Amino acid sequence: MRFITSYKNNLAVIFDSSVTFLNQKGSRVEKIEKIEGEFDKSLSFKNFVIVKNSSGENFYVRKDLGEVFNFKNNSFHRLDNSSHIKIAKGSFKIFHNGHLLNFFGRDQYHSSNFILDFNLNTREWNKIIPSDNSEIPPARENAFYKKIGDTIHYFGGTITQNTNKIPQHLNDYYIYSLTDKKHVKFGELSFENIRNSTNGKVIELDYYRSLFINQSHMILVNFKNLNFEIKSLNSILGLSPSETHSSNFLKFENKVYYLNNK
Repeated sequence: MRFITSYKNNLAVIFDSSVTFLNQKGSRVEKIEKIEGEFDKSLSFKNFVIVKNSSGENFYVRKDLGEVFNFKNNSFHRLDNSSHIKIAKGSFKIFHNGHLLNFFGRDQYHSSNFILDFNLNTREWNKIIPSDNSEIPPARENAFYKKIGDTIHYFGGTITQNTNKIPQHLNDYYIYSLTDKKHVKFGELSFENIRNSTNGKVIELDYYRSLFINQSHMILVNFKNLNFEIKSLNSILGLSPSETHSSNFLKFENKVYYLNNK
């Protein structure tokens, strides 16, 4: 299995050589074109994350950055002229006004505070330079985040300074203006038990709330009231960590779906 996602009015499960579409009326299976070369084995949820634009179109983006694909007419299509650059492990990605944006992450040794922009016209990744009056946020990976209008709210995560040090937890809260390219520190947070890391799937429930799913817990964060609720997957779904994967959750219409590995 490569991906679980939504496509038009269906759930879609994409396998190596077929895609299964599901809706309330039933399911259908269609063949997909073979992926040539190295991506035949690597193009899956293990290495790529799905980013949707405002119209619901899927973009399949390398997690630690580089290649970008879409899936149309039952076939994957390469959109970039880049390569696997390995500089954004633990980053988060959003779509805004025709651009894919990658926030933060790290290479083999260090975390970064970079924002990178993938332009669908130039097909290249470029670094965004913050405005002159922007605050400079600490580098980080696996931050909690939420796109609200033309702003990105983000907090927490960890910072890695070299391979010999344990990642340090962060508890700051920033707001980034997508129009002004400006970071502003909002404050410091005190709920330490969710500071450490997202490191999993993020599902936007509504304008202010997102559900962060890692291998063992669900964390519901309300970015308007700055409160949260955390529960184990086992207490909600009756599943152990080995019975599902955070990548196999998605929101479709007004429900959250997940795959039981059994």
